[in-house]
Amino acid sequence: AGLVAGAWPAVKKDRSQLDRIRAMRQHPRDREAQRVARVIRPNSGPDDTVWVWGRWAWPVYFHADQRAPTRLYKVLGIVTTNLTNTWRRPTKRTAFVQRGPAAKKLVGDLKAGRPAFIVVSRNEDYREFKAFKRLLREGYRRVPHLRMRQFVLYHRKDHKLVKPPKPHPARRLKKGKPRRR
Repeated sequence: AGLVAGAWPAVKKDRSQLDRIRAMRQHPRDREAQRVARVIRPNSGPDDTVWVWGRWAWPVYFHADQRAPTRLYKVLGIVTTNLTNTWRRPTKRTAFVQRGPAAKKLVGDLKAGRPAFIVVSRNEDYREFKAFKRLLREGYRRVPHLRMRQFVLYHRKDHKLVKPPKPHPARRLKKGKPRRR
């Protein structure tokens, strides 16, 4: 009985942490990935594929119910730097690095597999990945009217958007209140 009574504060604390985690998980943490998927789903067929750049975009595969055209569907640490975070500091922004043949294989797979959509996460830098930038420039265009903080969504130029996103109506300003920037 003494052991149970002594352990009770720890059990109670664990229970409250579990309740907080359950409450947090009631609300999606990837709203923009879901928004991207709402554009991809009606504009793609069962044979279409999607590819994402950046770990923030990984949930798009799930929400859009689409596969990647390559085995390199997640490239963290393969063609990018690794995460540097620890329990004491946040991670630095990851960036493209040329390591062996992986980058060349990835671009070859994307050219061959021709994904209908490519999602680019803004948290990972691909400026030095010239072959990927060329692939986007030559074969893809940005989906119109879709402005997001975390992602840029591209569709293949020869892949018609059946149901493009609607432009956001202009936001009305209340009289006397300046717009925040």
